[in-house]
Amino acid sequence: MTLYEQGGPFDPGHETEVREMITKLAYYAEDGSSYDPSGRYLCGTCNMRILPGGCTHVTGLISMDTGGCQVYIIGPSIGVEHSLPEKMSQREVNYGERPAARGFGCYPRCEYGEMALDSNSRQDGRTAWCRFWGAHVKPLACCFMHDGPDLIDAPEEGTTIEMDAPRLEALVQIARRQS
Repeated sequence: MTLYEQGGPFDPGHETEVREMITKLAYYAEDGSSYDPSGRYLCGTCNMRILPGGCTHVTGLISMDTGGCQVYIIGPSIGVEHSLPEKMSQREVNYGERPAARGFGCYPRCEYGEMALDSNSRQDGRTAWCRFWGAHVKPLACCFMHDGPDLIDAPEEGTTIEMDAPRLEALVQIARRQS
């Protein structure tokens, strides 16, 4: 995959168009109800959480401490009584877990994020650069092209992460190494 490197001329109009596009295509959030000011975007702070490990909108067990998905909305729990009658699968919402990073967000957790070299971008608080999309972004923002070495993607339809033994074993091993 070819990634966008920094160094070309700063074009604020073009970058605004890119950010508008990724807001629609990849649920990019740098403000609003999908923005997490801590930059973590975890199920434990999502308003659809059902403690200890469920979701009003997504099937299967989820991790409050390491899981996240593209329908994330920050806030107090809306409660189990607001569960969808037919929930979306983990795959449909791009559910994933980051057991080592324990969070998502553009910089420093995503492998595509790096600090911006261009001082022009710093005027609007976008001090990070996304090599995947080729635009300046806010470090604590997030989109769901997010990637990292410990990212465990939702498995194929019809299964959930907790039913996938190799993935579960990998999570257990990572957790043991961290403790």
